[in-house]
Amino acid sequence: MASEPAGGLDVASRVEHEPGLGRVEAEQPVGLLEEKGAGLPAPTPDLGRVRAHKPRADPRSQRLVEGPVDLVQPWGAQGAPTDAGLVGDHHEREARPGQERCPLGRPGLDLELVEVGHRAGTIHVEHPVAIEEDDPVATLKHGVPPVERLFVDIQQAIGEHQAVLENLRPLVPEIERVAAELTLRLRAGGTVFWIGNGGSALQAQHFACELVGRYERERRGLASVALTTDASILTAIANDYSFDAVFARQVEALCTPADVIVGISTSGNSPNVLQGIDAASSIGALTVGLAGGDGGKLARAVDLALVVPYTRTSRVQVAHLFLGHTICELVELATSDGGDDV
Repeated sequence: MASEPAGGLDVASRVEHEPGLGRVEAEQPVGLLEEKGAGLPAPTPDLGRVRAHKPRADPRSQRLVEGPVDLVQPWGAQGAPTDAGLVGDHHEREARPGQERCPLGRPGLDLELVEVGHRAGTIHVEHPVAIEEDDPVATLKHGVPPVERLFVDIQQAIGEHQAVLENLRPLVPEIERVAAELTLRLRAGGTVFWIGNGGSALQAQHFACELVGRYERERRGLASVALTTDASILTAIANDYSFDAVFARQVEALCTPADVIVGISTSGNSPNVLQGIDAASSIGALTVGLAGGDGGKLARAVDLALVVPYTRTSRVQVAHLFLGHTICELVELATSDGGDDV
């Protein structure tokens, strides 16, 4: 065994020189604590014995973090836990120098020591906790306030949706006109193309699906294509030209004067949708716009516009879903066996 240092027994040094020891206990002279703890918070007065734990050899283990012995505080000196929001406080005293034990966990589960400055991963607690880079994990107990929970009034949300749909009543004549125009062009062999971004791109695919497959009635398939689905085409055009051109280039390649282009934009100002509509107009195709708010530039660029008089994106999308379904239902009825008019 190595000789004891002149200033007293160094726990970390003893563990390092006695690899066979799994755990050592030694009295800590007050002089050593005062010397090593210079400039640091004073240790707890009743710290009479400190236990340092050295894990068994593991090739995957990380290098131990060396630090003053007086960084290790006994859990018993902290008193009873007071944070009722955490699950299962742990009170064992075992810790390595330079480490603190994270007081989070569930009753009955052993907790592992975490290096000071090591970034914590997912920690399951009863309320969300913000974790900052390089902060000691011990600050999770008392140093970080719980994240405020947001409250959603579901009854109010339902009422808001109802109000948005109720405000669509003035659009009934325009809805019927759009459905009638789509029916005429589909009967003449035309195709209905749909364009949009994000949630509107998803709705473009949805409405094309309703026409190619079926909405509710048995009838022949109707020609309809969403220009939002071909990843190779979209990325090639965006890379070689710009993302604003992803629809215009496809319209130029696929659209004829007998077709219909439906642009969906909750703001009415999506640049690539506007360019796609402009390309369709130059070809002579019928253009239709589904927008929100005041309709934006889209409402002024298309032949027929259905504008939801609301600015909240999620509510406009719900209204667009209703409008698309209603148009598909009217077209399906008119194109089914025995259906003469919309």
